[in-house]
Amino acid sequence: MTPTPQELAELILHSDSSSIVLRRWLFQHQIERGMGQLRADEEAHRLVPGVARAIDRRLNAQAHLGVTSAYRWVDPMDHTALVRAGLETGDAAARRTVEILQLREEIRSCLDRLTGRQFEHLCGFLLSSYGLSDGQWMITQQSNEGGVDFVAVHEPAPVEGRTRLGLLRYRILGQAKRYSAPVEVDKVDAFCSRLEDCRAHRGRAWEFSIPQWFKDFDAPILGLFVTSSTVGPSGRAALRDHSAFLLAGDQVAQDLAEAARGGRWSVEGRFDCDRFVSEFPLS
Repeated sequence: MTPTPQELAELILHSDSSSIVLRRWLFQHQIERGMGQLRADEEAHRLVPGVARAIDRRLNAQAHLGVTSAYRWVDPMDHTALVRAGLETGDAAARRTVEILQLREEIRSCLDRLTGRQFEHLCGFLLSSYGLSDGQWMITQQSNEGGVDFVAVHEPAPVEGRTRLGLLRYRILGQAKRYSAPVEVDKVDAFCSRLEDCRAHRGRAWEFSIPQWFKDFDAPILGLFVTSSTVGPSGRAALRDHSAFLLAGDQVAQDLAEAARGGRWSVEGRFDCDRFVSEFPLS
């Protein structure tokens, strides 16, 4: 049975997210119910007005009773996104939150225009945005990657006041999957197998793809699986079992939006998908 707008509003208002983009939440909800992506997008578009009205009624009813709601609209005149009511942002910060959320959605819809190789370079951009210098990460060669798309090492510089955990050294072995549909569990299993091979210093990836500086860096190897799509429960469990982390489409778009300073991918103040795509090399 299809949930009513009122039921969907209750689910949203009882979630534990710090912020919610209404259309994206509805889209993901339809996907989790087994709907195909195209149909889910159409259904989310159809549901937005009714669910927004239901949320508004619920928030107004709580305010009338003197009850503090868990959420509030970022912009009361534009029912695009909700943030935690306890998050005191102020006007400028609230506008910045809306800008990031909207940019996240625009980037998310643009990821499918990238080639697989461009998505690998996008992963390199993300690694840089996380604070790794150019000498700490590398995109592997296409011809003999052996199922490993990028590698990185983390060796933080000593900083006064940094905790011992913040000084941990580790290596990252990563795979990038530019998919529209959810990634099949056998693709995840194959990555986990290569990850274990590299930890044991064996296999095609270790022999042909991994640079010597990565091999010589004495630290544990963690896995990082990055996709423009999603990974199902079985795939997520496999990644956890093999000490690998997942960076799925929504988080990829969020991190890119937060890293985009000074209108990096904008033309005349608006996000430009062509400019975004051209940022990442084809080879």
